[in-house]
Amino acid sequence: PGQKIQLSGAADSTHHFYHSTADDFDIVNYSTGFKFQHHTSGTQMTVLGSSGNVGIGETNPQRPLHINGTEGVARFTSTASGNNGFEVGIGTSSQAFLWQSENSYMQFATNNAERMRITSAGDINILNATATDSKSIGITNAAGTTGWTFGNGVLSNTHQFVIYDNTAGSARMLIDSSGKVGIAKTNPAYTLDVTGSIYCTA
Repeated sequence: PGQKIQLSGAADSTHHFYHSTADDFDIVNYSTGFKFQHHTSGTQMTVLGSSGNVGIGETNPQRPLHINGTEGVARFTSTASGNNGFEVGIGTSSQAFLWQSENSYMQFATNNAERMRITSAGDINILNATATDSKSIGITNAAGTTGWTFGNGVLSNTHQFVIYDNTAGSARMLIDSSGKVGIAKTNPAYTLDVTGSIYCTA
């Protein structure tokens, strides 16, 4: 043997390892990789394909890690979290989910910086580095040319809340840092500053 342990055999050959009667497992060499399986039941535990993809409950893994089952779920825990932790996967109704079981927040980051946080109470915070940092939410197409955008500093990197019509390419409402509200006006001079007609009725 060229290695500390070298196993050889034809395709689909089985090598049996055991610790106790209940814990026996097999390593099975087959034409496109090898797999670990429970010796008594034959239940597959893990597959390593010739491509290097790993399958858990999956005999033909399509990604570097491919989990298949009634629920295809991965659980992550830390020494601080105990057995609850965080799960990601696809459920019994084919719904995808991110599931935080701990009484703590979830962080979302891009470019190595936190951008959004969901608190343990369910509040969603889009985080600003400074008061003038531009952060917004868009309900648009992928190019951002239709739909709506709203948030802080949509028009410029200043502290203001804007509702912006992407389809028309114009701001429909703006609240500036002093509390002045502009409707169809981006530089309100009064508490309520409107460009256009107003209709009021009692």
